Amino acid sequence: MAIVPAGDLPDIRTRLGPLTEVTRVIVGQSANWVELAHRDLGADDLVMMDGAFMRGDGGALRISVRDAVMPDADGGCVQTEVAMHLTPATLPMQSLPGDAPAGRVVMQSAIECCLHDGEALLILPAPTVSTGKGPATTSDLPPTAGVALLGERAMPERGKDRHGYSVAIALIAKVPAGIRPSPAEEVDAPADVGHTAPAAAAP
Repeated sequence: MAIVPAGDLPDIRTRLGPLTEVTRVIVGQSANWVELAHRDLGADDLVMMDGAFMRGDGGALRISVRDAVMPDADGGCVQTEVAMHLTPATLPMQSLPGDAPAGRVVMQSAIECCLHDGEALLILPAPTVSTGKGPATTSDLPPTAGVALLGERAMPERGKDRHGYSVAIALIAKVPAGIRPSPAEEVDAPADVGHTAPAAAAP
């Protein structure tokens, strides 16, 4: 993951290539966990979660976010929490309250950061890990939860010899104008303090 100027997202999208789908979400203020993406798992699917292999058991991997606008020295930011979790497939996850998202949380995937206006948190799947036993006997490990959720997805219409697509998520911060410093406050600041205008959010 990386924090980038939201204005750079179109260029990043181009560099990621046509086989990466970028989902853009504006984050402002939600005390509840809101689902960003999910992927259903088969009963025998295995995924790596916090160093252990977990069976899908017909459940679903989900990535969810909650956030709150907080004042800070730079005029306010969006305190953002992101978590990946494994839940029963039947669980409705549009928006649920609670200190932790439902199901089993992947602790190694937890993200907490403060995004300023015009910044975006970009979440990408990590590459698949291989045992490296050689071409003839290569045995790929089960994917991590992040790769299973955001990594390559099947595209049957492309044929068996074609790659699928990956998913990237961009969380774009939007700090309310009442939290940000007014132009008068910026003008009255000491001359030796620099002020950089935030990048415009991607359309």
